[in-house]
Amino acid sequence: MMDKSLRVLLVAAEATPFAKVGGLAEFAGSLPKALRKLGVDARLILPRYGDRSHAGLPSMRKVGTTLRVPIGPDYESAHLLHGVVDGVPVYMVFNDQYFGNRDRVYGFNDDPQRFTFFSRAVVEAVKGLDWIPDVVHATDWHTAPIPTWLKIYGQDVAPYRDIATLYTIRDFDYQGECGRLLLNFCRMERVPHLDVERPGKVNWMAQGIAHADVISTVSPTYAHEICDTDLGGALQPLLSARRDRFFGILSGIDTQVWDPSVDPALAQTYDWETVHMRVVNKQALQRELHLLPEREVPLIGTVSRIDPHKGVGLLSAALDEILDQHRMQFVFLGTGDDEELKQQLLSLQQKYPQAVRVLLRYD
Repeated sequence: MMDKSLRVLLVAAEATPFAKVGGLAEFAGSLPKALRKLGVDARLILPRYGDRSHAGLPSMRKVGTTLRVPIGPDYESAHLLHGVVDGVPVYMVFNDQYFGNRDRVYGFNDDPQRFTFFSRAVVEAVKGLDWIPDVVHATDWHTAPIPTWLKIYGQDVAPYRDIATLYTIRDFDYQGECGRLLLNFCRMERVPHLDVERPGKVNWMAQGIAHADVISTVSPTYAHEICDTDLGGALQPLLSARRDRFFGILSGIDTQVWDPSVDPALAQTYDWETVHMRVVNKQALQRELHLLPEREVPLIGTVSRIDPHKGVGLLSAALDEILDQHRMQFVFLGTGDDEELKQQLLSLQQKYPQAVRVLLRYD
């Protein structure tokens, strides 16, 4: 049955349960499972970040020979690992220089080189597999070099000529802009300069939009906003020009993971018949964070990256006014690099010590 199914290779910089920073990981970790339930032969490929992502695949094995990835005037090597998790075949690309001794997934000065290397390694891996995808599904700027390479370099080369590409925009604020010298690094000198790109720069998200066969994003409303309004910024004209191939598809959740009736992380499980028992979880959180155990006071929680585009500044300002006038409790969990926004949140906690908790960590 499966050998005649549509073959889809999802490519992502992060995916649960191997490496998670944000919503991309949930998306990439759950979509292949959902597609396989529909009869699609969906598989996942991502970098292996040292030992942290290897822990999710206890039965990893090396696939084929060492990959020779065209980088600069020579080649760099990468290993391709394979395993099966929750019924989904998973591949991992490992190179010690780019993905080895790192304490996090993102945030390094060489991120453009790291993920361009990963993208080029995926291209090399595809031709060495005994399984050739019908569709390569790239996600966010990190993997945009793949549809770009396939469109510019792969049209007359087996097995690439028959591969269609889907490019999904999840985090529009991070577009992978870097100097065009990177194109020499990854041997993609034929990548054109787009009108929406700044002089001397390559914008990988723009290139993915321009060269993928189909583009998608997280909802129909968001697709409209970035395609038809100024929320699309510099990329709005490009998205508008490709509107016939641009679709908003509402993201769902993995109901096997996010099921309150069996979730071991909850102090009290519940279902639709016992939803009143949720109050036990509220009380457990209040105890853990040393908030007053007030049953009737609303407890609001937010998990977010600390970034202006996530509305954290608006949230802080609104909460200051609300907390001044109403009894409520608020918990914020998140990380980010914006020190001003962090200070705004911490100031709320200092001003309302009985009502606000700010946890600046990933949990």
